[in-house]
Amino acid sequence: MAPMPRQSVAKNIVYKTITNISGPITAAEIQRECSQFDRATIYRTLNTLKKDHLIRIVEIGDGQIRYETCMDHHHHLICTKCKATQRIELSPADEKRLKKIQDNFQNEFHFNFLEHSLEFFGLCTKCK
Repeated sequence: MAPMPRQSVAKNIVYKTITNISGPITAAEIQRECSQFDRATIYRTLNTLKKDHLIRIVEIGDGQIRYETCMDHHHHLICTKCKATQRIELSPADEKRLKKIQDNFQNEFHFNFLEHSLEFFGLCTKCK
């Protein structure tokens, strides 16, 4: 059997790293965890994983792009002071209402949604 191409090895390791982290992670943090790969390989791999819809981008308002898996649908509470990020899941009824809003926007603006993200910004209990 031929050895796995380096990009496939990187894809598997980077994806596993993102999966094992409890919240969104930056490319720099991924590179520290996957030090066997150079920065260019990390970014190429992140682009491939995003294109394959295995990861998504999460922005928490600090100018850094973070990544997380697309294994399940959830949203975030983000502290604007300490940048702590907490994952939240809406109830089925709230998800249904959000889907209805999305469908209304899609119909009204003739816009085909590929994905959405919903982040709530405020102060965590430690910072307020």
